[in-house]
Amino acid sequence: FDSSEIDLTFINDVIHPLNCDPDFLKTMVRTWVATDGSGRTAQCDQTIFISRFDTANVTWPENHTEAGGNPLVCDVDYDLDGDGAIDPMFTGLPLYNGRPLEPGHYPECNLFVDFEDIDFGLISCRRKIMRMWRIQEWWCNTDIVFSSPQIIEIIDSTGPTIICPADVTISTTPGDCDADVYLPPAVATDDCSNIIRYDVKYPGGFLLDQNGGVVNLPVGVHTITYIAYDECLNRDTCDMTLTVLDQTAPVAVC
Repeated sequence: FDSSEIDLTFINDVIHPLNCDPDFLKTMVRTWVATDGSGRTAQCDQTIFISRFDTANVTWPENHTEAGGNPLVCDVDYDLDGDGAIDPMFTGLPLYNGRPLEPGHYPECNLFVDFEDIDFGLISCRRKIMRMWRIQEWWCNTDIVFSSPQIIEIIDSTGPTIICPADVTISTTPGDCDADVYLPPAVATDDCSNIIRYDVKYPGGFLLDQNGGVVNLPVGVHTITYIAYDECLNRDTCDMTLTVLDQTAPVAVC
């Protein structure tokens, strides 16, 4: 060979399955041809052993729980897969030597990866899902299954959104230094559950489980606080300003 210039050309790969070998799945014989500057050639074969799948190199997805500090939240629109399950891109995938294993078939390793969700529904304002991951290896005419559960909690920790009535100014009735005032209702919405209760706090009193009502207020500027609660007892508040004026002219007595 003329060692001054060597051109190395890949020819092909030939796969040889190793049925029932405890360590290796197959061999791959890779053929190369070397050509020197004078056009002379030589061929060599490179044998590569493909290792079997090793569960010791699998990192299973972490749980998403409130206790662990990383739950999902109900007011986020997570992408869903074709079966209506939350996309594992949000909840985590198994890793093999750091490489993500997305659900699907891996023929080069005789593997199939999938998961199944068991939805336990709402439990104490938490939707709990057990996602059972499975990695199936076809080896020695046997289907070997490795599995691990992943717990996913979806919580409602965000209060509703409440909008107060507009600020208002009213007058006392003639001869009085206070006024009976109608407090109109506030409007609240929630992304995850229903509004179950309103309370109203005003100077000198509290309307329990009422969205507005009639209260008595003296002359002055008053802050009225509305409170809305959702089904998980998350709350939000808003304030309106109510001004009571004495606009009745005095009566002179001679």
